[in-house]
Amino acid sequence: MDRLPLVVNRYMPLEEVSHLAMSRTEQALYDDIIVVDSGKYIGAVSVMSLLNNITKIQIYCAHNSNPLTSLPGNLVIEAKLKELVENNKPFTVFYVDLDNFKAFNDKYGFERGDKALLLTAQILNDSLAFPECRDCFLGHIGGDDFLLIVNPEIDKVIAKYIIENFDRDIRKLYDSDDLSQGFIEVTNRRGQTECFPLMTVSLAAVTNTSLKFKNYLEIGEIAAELKKFAKQNEGSSVVFERKHSENHKGGARN
Repeated sequence: MDRLPLVVNRYMPLEEVSHLAMSRTEQALYDDIIVVDSGKYIGAVSVMSLLNNITKIQIYCAHNSNPLTSLPGNLVIEAKLKELVENNKPFTVFYVDLDNFKAFNDKYGFERGDKALLLTAQILNDSLAFPECRDCFLGHIGGDDFLLIVNPEIDKVIAKYIIENFDRDIRKLYDSDDLSQGFIEVTNRRGQTECFPLMTVSLAAVTNTSLKFKNYLEIGEIAAELKKFAKQNEGSSVVFERKHSENHKGGARN
């Protein structure tokens, strides 16, 4: 009888369980893993079963990832949001959207537009490097829309990081003439020239610290309303569901 078996909570991510299982001594490497819920035994899982399920998930994620950024796509995002609501753990969901992206794409072409999307994905991914990001998640809804799930205790810090780094790095993708005048000129379908500001980023932040969600669709509904407010702000901004907003272009605003 093993007096020190590997015991894990039922909600622990499979990757974390796998890491713990593979870190055991060689003699215990293939012993079953005991699963508990609130300290009560609910079953045991073999290492083979664990690895098989991880492989299935990896294949599923690969098939449902965005072809440009390789980030999880809508099916994986939907499953993640459902899991959030069911587990009812504290979370903040950021819906991230680029402002004036279409005009940028029309002006410079799809190749540079893709660079802007890849830059955004990299900044969002880098924002998850904070030690507090234990169960954070990044997905690509499509086009210039992304989704980020973080811990509420660091959501303001992450929003500030994203805005500051985006505003600094996106300028590298503009021609010097457009950068110096602070806008780009684009010819519309009617042959008329329109002026558009440099790209900015809008974040709509939905958290369950003050609201309880019955289903994951409610998160998207609230985010859609918040994003309208964020886009009304001049420059990059984040709007929180918890009755305050911030604009990091010139500092915080409550």
